[in-house]
Amino acid sequence: MTTAQPGNSSESSPNRAVPPVNTAGADGMPAAQGVAQPAGTDGRAARPAYAADLTNPAGADEPTARPAGTQVEIYDTTLRDGSQQVGLDLTVEDKLRVAAALDSLGVDVVEGGWPGSNPKDAEFFARAGELPWRHASLAAFGATRRPNRGADGDPDLAVLLAANTPIVTLVGKAWTLHVDEALRTTR
Repeated sequence: MTTAQPGNSSESSPNRAVPPVNTAGADGMPAAQGVAQPAGTDGRAARPAYAADLTNPAGADEPTARPAGTQVEIYDTTLRDGSQQVGLDLTVEDKLRVAAALDSLGVDVVEGGWPGSNPKDAEFFARAGELPWRHASLAAFGATRRPNRGADGDPDLAVLLAANTPIVTLVGKAWTLHVDEALRTTR
């Protein structure tokens, strides 16, 4: 399907053919799938890399159907990353309301934060089981074990397991600054 673009004279003359949208890269070659495309001269904004996978390879404006059996899962970090804004101080009740709202919106995974970081987060995880989860799964966030300590004796990992969530998300610090300064261990 070809549609009129803003500024085209075909908008006022429906019998005039409109050229298809240019999907070629800056070098004139067809745009590669999975590669971000620069803004074009056709008035469209730059396409992020994933958008190339959603457009019809023939250059039509309609998105193609997703292959059978594929789905996108939404993992929301509002209650951890989003609540770290300066001046924002969510109560346990606030966090429970946000979690319930995310669940009602159809978010797949709600990351509740780190249950061992403070008493407020510990209470949130203790009370989150009272919510009538209809769609989302609750995730507890934490880190891999500390250096010179076994996983079976790591109190941080024990707190994650005690949170009794269906998902535990672990971050492994690998950036040299984290290894040297935060973990204070060898590379």
